[in-house]
Amino acid sequence: MSSELEAALSACEHGRLDEALQLCRHALTRYPEEAGAFHLMGVVHGMRGDHQGAAEHLRGAVALAPERVDYRRNLCRAYLQLGQAEQAEEMLRESVEQQPQSAPLWEMLGMVLAQQQKYEAALEAYQRAAQLAPQAPAVHFGLSELHRLLGNASESMAELRATLQLEPNHVPALNNLAGMELFEGDFLAALRSIKRQLELAPRSAQAHFNLARLLEVAGDLQQAIVALQNALRYDPRLTTAKYLIANLQIQLGELDQAEAQLNELFELMGQDSAQCLTALAKIQERRGDVVAAQQTLDKIPAEYATHPEVATTRAVVAEQQGRYQEAIESLLAVLDADAYAAAEGIGIYFMLGQLYDVCGQYDAAFDAYQTGNTNRRKAFLALEGEVSLSASAYDQLTRLYSPETYARCPSSGVDSEQPVFIVGMPRSGTTLVEQILASHSRVFGAGELSLIQDGIAASYPQQPQRSPLEIIPADRFDGEQYIVPYGWGHNTPDDLARIAQRYLDEIRRMSPTAERITDKLPYNFFLLPLIHRLFPRARIIHCQRNALDTCLSCFFQNFTSGNRFSFQLESLGQFYVDYARLMQRWTQELAVPVLHVRYEALASDPEPVARQMIEYCGLEWEPECLRFHRLSRTVNTASYQQVRKPLYTSSIARAKHYLHRLGPLIDIVKTVEPECDQF
Repeated sequence: MSSELEAALSACEHGRLDEALQLCRHALTRYPEEAGAFHLMGVVHGMRGDHQGAAEHLRGAVALAPERVDYRRNLCRAYLQLGQAEQAEEMLRESVEQQPQSAPLWEMLGMVLAQQQKYEAALEAYQRAAQLAPQAPAVHFGLSELHRLLGNASESMAELRATLQLEPNHVPALNNLAGMELFEGDFLAALRSIKRQLELAPRSAQAHFNLARLLEVAGDLQQAIVALQNALRYDPRLTTAKYLIANLQIQLGELDQAEAQLNELFELMGQDSAQCLTALAKIQERRGDVVAAQQTLDKIPAEYATHPEVATTRAVVAEQQGRYQEAIESLLAVLDADAYAAAEGIGIYFMLGQLYDVCGQYDAAFDAYQTGNTNRRKAFLALEGEVSLSASAYDQLTRLYSPETYARCPSSGVDSEQPVFIVGMPRSGTTLVEQILASHSRVFGAGELSLIQDGIAASYPQQPQRSPLEIIPADRFDGEQYIVPYGWGHNTPDDLARIAQRYLDEIRRMSPTAERITDKLPYNFFLLPLIHRLFPRARIIHCQRNALDTCLSCFFQNFTSGNRFSFQLESLGQFYVDYARLMQRWTQELAVPVLHVRYEALASDPEPVARQMIEYCGLEWEPECLRFHRLSRTVNTASYQQVRKPLYTSSIARAKHYLHRLGPLIDIVKTVEPECDQF
């Protein structure tokens, strides 16, 4: 290399491009056949943004030194910058004919073909490169992208894993692999990929987006929103994150916040955006305006008919209008198209089960529900492992709330009658009971609150640190925290009064004037002895329903958070047995005062039961309590649709249609309710 060329290279490396260009010209004047001078001059032109000049000089370099692969690759890049992909392809095809053993040239040919959407030809080029350079991570990564574009998911994932085997810190490969694992439903593998991705690139917007999708599948919707907010902090242009936030807010019942987010998206994506229109229809349906939701869906072009979110939203609205077969066909079209993510498929199967049940196709319904539960269970257990109430909490609860310990526990001395706790198994009528009570002018329905558990946790001197990758559902207990306050067995009235006052302060902020405020977290049945000591004058309403109807309703519900016991008949039956044993222990051995309300009695003849509940709460009867379905309030539970309707009895003895499929459940539940299958 001449001295001028060495000086030009140094100037180029230090960013002195004008000087480098001048030195290259001098070198070419002295050595007009110097291929290196042509090449460096082409590189400098390219760095200055003059891609035409770059191509002219790089052609000269290739002509003088056709064996130099790096010259050909840089010429190819210049062509691509000029939008001349065909010239780049022509040059590379000529190059691989001359140098058929050059893996870099085959790789670049594959890249150029892919840019022209010639995916099959590109795949062949990359496969040839992989044969020549099997240890090149970039080649395997390119192969993974082509397999993905061609719809070969398993081959794409295999190539991504090959890339990471060769280069473990390949962040784009980790990102793509996590996304595909989430799509395919391999949630445990996705968790590993996302963890590694966040370790290597903690400011990666896509890493936080992938984390949000995983948290969504695991049911931790609030943490998913936090992860999406982090993604937007690192990339404010990530509109998919904004869209997902809006959808999560809809699931959480935060409809005003979702609508505000959606208005921003309409400005960004346009008033005809199929995604935005779908989200708007979801909001309208959740607010009970099914007609408006249908009108919004009608604006979405037919080409989006098999998009999972569009189809499921159409099915929900069609079901609300009694068009069941249309709803079924909408969902089956998505399954036939086979282009849905694993998490989307879970929702589709649960909705199909619901529709088949309404139509009396009970075996088809059970099969659909079973598929949905199998996939949902896979998602939860991959992240958290197996769990049951017996294994994690039952023994602790009965030991810690023994008659002896309970007798030693003092009352807080708090005499407030404001709290009303509605407890029971999920799907036992807790939402219906709250809606009836909330229809009273002096009652505020606060929904499902975690304030008791929060108060217990706050009593501990050091709070456990929660990782954003650690998902703790409502039905899981770690050690003794969230079961008893700190210092249990030696608590003073003041210790308990602090927890009680914290709770009262929180609920009074929700409704400063209400005389009664309901808390309908079903799982508060775990903590009834403590609740009675915290609020000795509070009302506790225990919702009961036929054991098989309750369990079947849980099995048929697409729970997106907690309730992991419900994904399998055996664990569902064991959870019910433990719940029944606990309630018997609390009310009989510990004499915790509760009002037992039977769902069947309430649904069949509501007025006597509703009057009993109102009287139990120390209130005067109001006829509006029987018109609860007219009450305008957001219900953020799985029962949000039911409470808009007058009482109906079709869900009573529902399990009789499925007895031939419930053998494992019946055998377990009969240990506490021998006549559960007698309808």
